[in-house]
Amino acid sequence: MKIETESLIIIEMNIYMAEAVYNNSLDEDNIRFVPDEVFYTIKEASDTIAYLMEHYHTLSGPLIYAIIIKQTGENIGYVQIIPFEDKRWEIGYYIAKPYVGNGYAT
Repeated sequence: MKIETESLIIIEMNIYMAEAVYNNSLDEDNIRFVPDEVFYTIKEASDTIAYLMEHYHTLSGPLIYAIIIKQTGENIGYVQIIPFEDKRWEIGYYIAKPYVGNGYAT
């Protein structure tokens, strides 16, 4: 999957994004509101990305895609699509604090 807007690209995560995912997860709002999505090492972020990558073609688990600034290539967060057993889906997103307020989620 690849979605493009004027300023962003939403793509599948890959292992090379581990450092950015790790850094983004450490902002104080993420720690406060979604502590289960905080990574305390780059390896922990990498292991989680590897797990998530297994689900892209099966639709059997959480589908989490990276949000990338088109102009700079910076990973600024993610979009998540989580299936429930009753065939409903939860859709959410996260923008790391340094990138909040720039209109990316508009």
